[in-house]
Amino acid sequence: MKQKCFLQLIGALFGAKAVFGILYLLFGWEVTISGWIMPLWLIVVAVVVDGYLAFLAYKFSKGKK
Repeated sequence: MKQKCFLQLIGALFGAKAVFGILYLLFGWEVTISGWIMPLWLIVVAVVVDGYLAFLAYKFSKGKK
């Protein structure tokens, strides 16, 4: 797999994860892991980090040929 294709795939995965995080926030869903309910602030942090990583992956994929 070429580096450009790999970076685009990683960007799409992080972008999808950020979109699902936004859906969690908009619809008020809860994330429960083994009885522990994840706080909303943690989901917000995850959305910001995932969005930034998706942006970087796409940016780097455009710079590589």
